[in-house]
Amino acid sequence: MYNRYECVRGKRLVLTPYLPLHVPTYHKWMTDAALLATTCSEPLTLDEEYENQQSWLASTDKLTFILHVPMTVLSEMNVPSEGLTSLDLDGERLVMVGDCNVFVPLPHVVEDNGGVEVEVMLAETRFRRLGLAREAMQLLIVYATCRLGFRSFVAKILESNVDSRNLFVHGLGFRHFKNVPVFDEVHFVRYANDHDVETFAVTSGYSPSGLGELKLVLP
Repeated sequence: MYNRYECVRGKRLVLTPYLPLHVPTYHKWMTDAALLATTCSEPLTLDEEYENQQSWLASTDKLTFILHVPMTVLSEMNVPSEGLTSLDLDGERLVMVGDCNVFVPLPHVVEDNGGVEVEVMLAETRFRRLGLAREAMQLLIVYATCRLGFRSFVAKILESNVDSRNLFVHGLGFRHFKNVPVFDEVHFVRYANDHDVETFAVTSGYSPSGLGELKLVLP
């Protein structure tokens, strides 16, 4: 996909492509029943997850970034690092915390309001309710607008997922578009004009760059 060699930095997050070194931790995350339910995902074997990772990297109709928090930010947030997967990006220590995605509809498929679907997951629960999901989505929306040319965004949220609905409606300015009872979903949309993109970029600290060298740090 478009972000194969790209990195996006925010005030507290570093976003990188989904690479093979991420797979063991991501696979472990996706054995959690609650995460599978909220993301409407099916469990995969480790080999299947490696295939999934390659599919994401090669796809032209979807894009994912893995979310990382720098160790320096971790200390400022007073969040413990025990049990987290640690990586090194050009000498900077990071920990894996979740992911965010864009799904691009096929040309013959009309998406809600003509928008691309976006979603975010904070798999490491200690990082929830700290504003990181909001920053991740702001970074993703700015990237998708500036790099990919999209302006309209759709969030498809389970009816029962109150926290996610609050994030998109109250934190990101999405508005209700429609209910989809057959999937127990509510769809929300947002159009990002130039002022919105500039505001999101400043608020999130958006700074794109090349990926650099990313390595797994062994315990």
